[in-house]
This record gives sequence, structure tokens and C-alpha cells, in this order.
Amino acid sequence: MDDIPLVESLVRNLAENLSVPVTVKIRRFPDIRDTIEYAARLEKAGASLVAVHGRLREEKRSIASMACWETIAAVKKSLHVPVLANGNLRNMFDVQHCLELTGADGVMSAESLLEDPAMFSPKRLLPGGEYKPSEGPHLLLEYCDWAEKFPPPYRMVRGHSFAMLGSWLSEFIDMREELRTSVRDIPALREFTGRLIQKIEATGRDHPIPAVSKRRLKAMEAEAAKEAAIQAQDEEEKALAALDWSDA
Repeated sequence: MDDIPLVESLVRNLAENLSVPVTVKIRRFPDIRDTIEYAARLEKAGASLVAVHGRLREEKRSIASMACWETIAAVKKSLHVPVLANGNLRNMFDVQHCLELTGADGVMSAESLLEDPAMFSPKRLLPGGEYKPSEGPHLLLEYCDWAEKFPPPYRMVRGHSFAMLGSWLSEFIDMREELRTSVRDIPALREFTGRLIQKIEATGRDHPIPAVSKRRLKAMEAEAAKEAAIQAQDEEEKALAALDWSDA
């Protein structure tokens, strides 16, 4: 966003030299006209699809700030390529409202989809089909099935696990610590999740009662994220050190 000509040249170079479509994602500027111009320049450069996040760059980490869907609607009206809307999409009802308001061709979701991977399921629009925290552990077990078929780096699995179990881990702090420090592969995660389900069922509730404040929980999450980043860097350095550079 600080160097639009550079972004423009990157998109043009990719579009001219790749055999697959080039897609881009941008954030809005404070002035809606700047956002429209930015998107139009990327379309002209060769972008086949433009995704627009309705929050400013400065609002990236703020869940309290509302995405400006009006800006996305203006971009959609100005472009000829498909436009995706992003921001404030917490459930399928938000998706429907966003599509109606913006005229976008589709949507993107991040945090909400991590918590509820079934967010785009048609069942979410049925009476009683809205997401409940009690579904999180069961969704994680299904996630384990897919992770075994298509193994991702385990650091990603851990992050997704915290997203799906997060609300319950704010009540069962001991299990939160266990997930952070002791669960290191899919079989162990599956066993851990089974025990968590038993503890949840024993409460007789479908929602957690946090044992720590939101402020304390946020601090714990920040520390866990820092440790995960350090571990990932260590693993990457070990992998690089193990490479055979003799033929380089």
C-alpha cells in the first residue's frame, strides 16, 4: 500500500509470465476513491480477481473495528473482474447480508472460519444450526482425520487446535497448558480431544465458563504464539542445516 507502482508491476509481471490466473487481496484506504483507484490499477495490471478487506491496515488486529462494506460495494461496481468481500463475516447470516449489500461475487473469512471450519455449511442456515462451542472438539476430531490424510506441519495443527478449542481452554486451563507443551502429534491430539469432550460432557453445559479474565487469556495466547514462532524458526534452521549444499 506504500508503493502501489511496485505492487502494480509485480501483478503485471506475474500475469504476463504465469499460465494460471493471478489474484490479489487489498485493504481499503481511508478515502474510498483511493481504494477504487488501487483496485482498478491492479485489475488493469492483470489481476483476474480482487479480494477487498473492509478494514484499514491500522485496524488489522482490531476485532472491534467494523469492516466498511460500502467500500467493497464501490470497488465491485468499478471493476470488471470478480470481487471478494472480507471482514466482519462471523457466520452465514453475515455472509448473506454482505453479499446483498456489496454485490460481491464471494467472500473470504479468516478468524471465524478457524474457530468454526463448518461456517460455510448450509446447515448453519437451518433452525438450530448455528455454531455452538460444544461443536469445537468434534470438529477438531474431523480435522484430525483430514490432517492424517494430508499432513500439514504440526505447528499449523496446533494453531488450528487452539482456534477450535479456545473457548473451552479458557475454562480448563490445565488442558490448555497440556495442549501447548505436551501434545505433539495427531494421535496424541486425538486422545487429548477425547478427554476434553468427556470433561465438557461432565459439566452438563454446551458453553464454557472462563476461569481467567479476557486480559489474562490474551496475554497467555500472546506468549504461546511467541513460543510457537520461536519453535518454528528453530525447526526451519535445523532443516536448512541438514540440507546437502555440496551440489549448489
